[in-house]
Amino acid sequence: MTETGDVPLISSDGIRWDFPAGRPEANETWEQTLRREMLEEACAVVGNARLLGFSRVRCIYGHEAGLTLVRSFWRAEVSLNPWEPLFEVSHRNLEPAHEVLDHLTLDAGYLPILLKAVTDAGIG
Repeated sequence: MTETGDVPLISSDGIRWDFPAGRPEANETWEQTLRREMLEEACAVVGNARLLGFSRVRCIYGHEAGLTLVRSFWRAEVSLNPWEPLFEVSHRNLEPAHEVLDHLTLDAGYLPILLKAVTDAGIG
């Protein structure tokens, strides 16, 4: 969250919005992954960060069928760099923390997990 209370969301198409996220590279810690992905995907530098928890999901269809994915959830203070999109991310929006759920594109099964994380972060 920025110092003004906004949460950066990203999109590859300007229609579907989500939090910046990604997988660890090499021997990265969870926090190192957070910091790298926020910089790469949202052009945001992470200051203080607090781990809220993890979710584990087994994919049952699609290109990741059979994989078990683990996602970490964080509450992080961020400062924004100028927007210079890289990789697959082409859009960044800043949304007020209390409205962030209204702007996310969610699969129905994922909503309870995300609601818990947003509540624990104190931004929902």
